[in-house]
Amino acid sequence: MSFVNLIFFGISFITLAIAGGFATNSSVRITGIPGFKDNDKLKSAHKKLTISAIVTWITITVILVLGILYIIFGTETVGIFGDIVIYLFLFATLGSTATVGALSAIASEDIEQASVSNNNGSRKAAIIAAVLAIVGFVGLLIILMIHLFHKPKKEGNDALLAAEIAE
Repeated sequence: MSFVNLIFFGISFITLAIAGGFATNSSVRITGIPGFKDNDKLKSAHKKLTISAIVTWITITVILVLGILYIIFGTETVGIFGDIVIYLFLFATLGSTATVGALSAIASEDIEQASVSNNNGSRKAAIIAAVLAIVGFVGLLIILMIHLFHKPKKEGNDALLAAEIAE
Protein backbone atom coordinates (compact mmCIF):
# COMPACT_ATOMS: atom_id res chain seq x y z
CA MET A 1 0.00 0.00 0.00
CA SER A 2 1.45 3.31 -1.07
CA PHE A 3 1.90 5.88 1.68
CA VAL A 4 1.34 8.69 -0.82
CA ASN A 5 -2.09 7.27 -1.78
CA LEU A 6 -2.98 7.01 1.90
CA ILE A 7 -2.04 10.69 2.39
CA PHE A 8 -4.19 11.71 -0.63
CA PHE A 9 -7.12 9.78 0.81
CA GLY A 10 -6.62 11.31 4.26
CA ILE A 11 -6.58 14.84 2.89
CA SER A 12 -9.70 14.26 0.77
CA PHE A 13 -11.49 12.61 3.71
CA ILE A 14 -10.72 15.51 6.05
CA THR A 15 -11.68 18.05 3.37
CA LEU A 16 -15.01 16.28 2.86
CA ALA A 17 -15.70 16.17 6.60
CA ILE A 18 -14.97 19.87 7.12
CA ALA A 19 -16.91 21.01 4.03
CA GLY A 20 -19.81 18.76 5.02
CA GLY A 21 -19.74 20.21 8.51
CA PHE A 22 -20.10 23.73 7.13
CA ALA A 23 -22.90 22.59 4.78
CA THR A 24 -24.70 20.99 7.71
CA ASN A 25 -24.24 24.12 9.80
CA SER A 26 -25.59 26.30 7.01
CA SER A 27 -28.61 24.04 6.58
CA VAL A 28 -29.43 24.30 10.28
CA ARG A 29 -28.91 28.09 10.30
CA ILE A 30 -31.35 28.58 7.41
CA THR A 31 -34.21 27.21 9.51
CA GLY A 32 -33.62 30.01 12.04
CA ILE A 33 -34.17 32.77 9.48
CA PRO A 34 -37.47 34.61 10.02
CA GLY A 35 -39.86 33.81 7.20
CA PHE A 36 -38.02 30.62 6.21
CA LYS A 37 -41.21 28.63 5.61
CA ASP A 38 -42.63 31.27 3.27
CA ASN A 39 -39.49 31.83 1.15
CA ASP A 40 -39.05 29.43 -1.77
CA LYS A 41 -35.38 30.37 -2.29
CA LEU A 42 -34.54 29.59 1.33
CA LYS A 43 -36.41 26.30 1.12
CA SER A 44 -34.48 25.44 -2.05
CA ALA A 45 -31.15 26.32 -0.40
CA HIS A 46 -32.10 24.27 2.66
CA LYS A 47 -32.94 21.27 0.47
CA LYS A 48 -29.59 21.48 -1.38
CA LEU A 49 -27.60 21.87 1.83
CA THR A 50 -29.48 19.00 3.46
CA ILE A 51 -28.63 16.78 0.49
CA SER A 52 -24.99 17.89 0.83
CA ALA A 53 -25.01 16.98 4.50
CA ILE A 54 -26.59 13.59 3.84
CA VAL A 55 -24.08 12.79 1.07
CA THR A 56 -21.22 13.80 3.35
CA TRP A 57 -22.19 11.85 6.41
CA ILE A 58 -23.29 8.73 4.52
CA THR A 59 -19.99 8.69 2.59
CA ILE A 60 -17.96 9.16 5.76
CA THR A 61 -19.90 6.47 7.62
CA VAL A 62 -19.63 3.94 4.79
CA ILE A 63 -15.90 4.57 4.37
CA LEU A 64 -15.26 4.28 8.10
CA VAL A 65 -17.26 1.04 8.38
CA LEU A 66 -15.66 -0.49 5.28
CA GLY A 67 -12.23 0.67 6.41
CA ILE A 68 -12.68 -0.99 9.81
CA LEU A 69 -13.99 -4.17 8.19
CA TYR A 70 -11.05 -4.17 5.78
CA ILE A 71 -8.59 -3.79 8.66
CA ILE A 72 -10.25 -6.61 10.60
CA PHE A 73 -10.85 -9.09 7.78
CA GLY A 74 -8.59 -8.07 4.91
CA THR A 75 -5.18 -7.45 6.42
CA GLU A 76 -3.64 -10.43 4.65
CA THR A 77 -4.53 -8.90 1.28
CA VAL A 78 -3.06 -5.46 1.99
CA GLY A 79 -0.15 -6.00 -0.40
CA ILE A 80 -2.42 -7.01 -3.27
CA PHE A 81 -5.56 -4.96 -2.79
CA GLY A 82 -4.42 -2.15 -0.48
CA ASP A 83 -3.94 0.45 -3.21
CA ILE A 84 -7.20 -0.54 -4.93
CA VAL A 85 -9.13 -0.07 -1.69
CA ILE A 86 -7.45 3.29 -1.05
CA TYR A 87 -8.22 4.43 -4.63
CA LEU A 88 -11.88 3.41 -4.23
CA PHE A 89 -12.10 5.35 -0.96
CA LEU A 90 -10.25 8.29 -2.52
CA PHE A 91 -12.57 8.52 -5.53
CA ALA A 92 -15.65 8.14 -3.31
CA THR A 93 -14.51 11.05 -1.15
CA LEU A 94 -13.55 13.14 -4.19
CA GLY A 95 -16.96 12.52 -5.80
CA SER A 96 -18.76 13.42 -2.60
CA THR A 97 -16.59 16.49 -2.13
CA ALA A 98 -17.44 17.69 -5.65
CA THR A 99 -21.14 17.14 -4.94
CA VAL A 100 -20.97 19.05 -1.65
CA GLY A 101 -19.08 21.89 -3.33
CA ALA A 102 -21.50 22.26 -6.22
CA LEU A 103 -24.64 22.05 -4.08
CA SER A 104 -23.25 24.44 -1.47
CA ALA A 105 -22.32 26.98 -4.15
CA ILE A 106 -25.81 26.85 -5.66
CA ALA A 107 -27.37 27.06 -2.19
CA SER A 108 -25.32 30.13 -1.28
CA GLU A 109 -26.63 31.86 -4.39
CA ASP A 110 -30.19 30.85 -3.45
CA ILE A 111 -29.69 32.36 0.00
CA GLU A 112 -28.44 35.59 -1.61
CA GLN A 113 -31.47 35.72 -3.94
CA ALA A 114 -33.85 35.18 -1.02
CA SER A 115 -33.38 38.87 -0.16
CA VAL A 116 -33.66 38.50 3.59
CA SER A 117 -32.21 41.19 5.84
CA ASN A 118 -30.41 38.72 8.12
CA ASN A 119 -29.44 35.33 6.74
CA ASN A 120 -28.24 34.17 10.16
CA GLY A 121 -24.72 33.36 8.87
CA SER A 122 -26.05 30.60 6.66
CA ARG A 123 -24.70 32.10 3.43
CA LYS A 124 -21.23 32.50 4.90
CA ALA A 125 -21.20 28.84 6.02
CA ALA A 126 -22.44 27.72 2.60
CA ILE A 127 -19.73 29.74 0.84
CA ILE A 128 -17.04 28.29 3.10
CA ALA A 129 -18.34 24.77 2.38
CA ALA A 130 -18.39 25.45 -1.36
CA VAL A 131 -14.94 27.02 -1.54
CA LEU A 132 -13.32 24.41 0.67
CA ALA A 133 -14.91 21.53 -1.24
CA ILE A 134 -14.26 22.87 -4.75
CA VAL A 135 -10.68 23.99 -4.06
CA GLY A 136 -9.96 20.75 -2.23
CA PHE A 137 -11.44 18.68 -5.05
CA VAL A 138 -9.60 20.47 -7.85
CA GLY A 139 -6.31 20.64 -5.96
CA LEU A 140 -6.34 16.98 -5.01
CA LEU A 141 -7.45 15.93 -8.48
CA ILE A 142 -4.53 17.80 -10.07
CA ILE A 143 -2.03 16.36 -7.59
CA LEU A 144 -3.49 12.87 -8.03
CA MET A 145 -3.28 13.08 -11.83
CA ILE A 146 0.33 14.24 -11.64
CA HIS A 147 1.10 11.41 -9.23
CA LEU A 148 -0.61 8.79 -11.40
CA PHE A 149 0.60 9.84 -14.84
CA HIS A 150 3.95 11.55 -14.34
CA LYS A 151 6.82 9.17 -14.91
CA PRO A 152 10.20 10.67 -14.01
CA LYS A 153 13.05 10.18 -16.46
CA LYS A 154 15.58 7.56 -15.57
CA GLU A 155 19.21 8.59 -15.74
CA GLY A 156 20.27 5.25 -17.25
CA ASN A 157 18.01 5.63 -20.27
CA ASP A 158 19.48 9.04 -21.16
CA ALA A 159 23.01 7.70 -21.02
CA LEU A 160 22.06 4.66 -23.12
CA LEU A 161 20.27 6.87 -25.65
CA ALA A 162 23.27 9.21 -25.85
CA ALA A 163 25.60 6.24 -26.42
CA GLU A 164 23.35 4.93 -29.23
CA ILE A 165 23.22 8.34 -30.90
CA ALA A 166 27.02 8.71 -30.69
CA GLU A 167 27.56 5.45 -32.59
